[in-house]
Amino acid sequence: MKRFASIVLAATLVVVGVAPTLAQRERDDRGQRTEAPGRKTAPGQKKKSERNTPPRRGERGPAQQPARAPAARRERPPYRGGAPAQHPRSQILVQRGWPIHRPMPRAYHRPGVVVRVHPAIFLPVMVWTAAVITTPPPRADLVWENAITLYDEDDWTEFTLDANARGSALYLNVESGRVQFDWAEITFANGQAQVVDMRQWTRGPGSYSIMDLPRSRIVDHVRVLARASSSRARVSLSVER
Repeated sequence: MKRFASIVLAATLVVVGVAPTLAQRERDDRGQRTEAPGRKTAPGQKKKSERNTPPRRGERGPAQQPARAPAARRERPPYRGGAPAQHPRSQILVQRGWPIHRPMPRAYHRPGVVVRVHPAIFLPVMVWTAAVITTPPPRADLVWENAITLYDEDDWTEFTLDANARGSALYLNVESGRVQFDWAEITFANGQAQVVDMRQWTRGPGSYSIMDLPRSRIVDHVRVLARASSSRARVSLSVER
């Protein structure tokens, strides 16, 4: 009887000691299940889903993201004496009846002069002698002068020298540098135009006759195709009384 009572007492103590342990474990498991979804990650530590989750179809992974190129710094175009380089070039336009039939180079159209008269009738073409004038006319005999500066960056340049003056002779003056001339178109106030073929001759400083007028005529403007053979060159038009 005593032995049976000892066995019952021992079994009771085991059950009483084990029950709290099992209950504590059950509570711990429930706490882990409820806290796991809201568990916070340490600063700088990636979540498990972010560490091993492959990218979806059509998406780029971190290593495949293109690197953003640094913003390019805008540079101003180079200048030489105030003249910008790399001007747009286009075909030269001439009126019907233009007497020179060789191909023309693409050129930069220098703006700045608004003409009053456009060519209507072309006179027979003249060939430029390109002879320098040893004794230019005195300035007192000049009724008009107009000048322009050419730059080698511009290459072939079509420009207009204004006149609107009555005279008996026209001169082109290379004041500095060297210039290669292709042609000159002299337009008179009555719409007639005289084209002078300059044959791409290159000339240095000096005064050169374009044409002599048998009688005094009003010259509206002179259009020229030329280019600087030096870094820069200055060309002027003179109208003699």
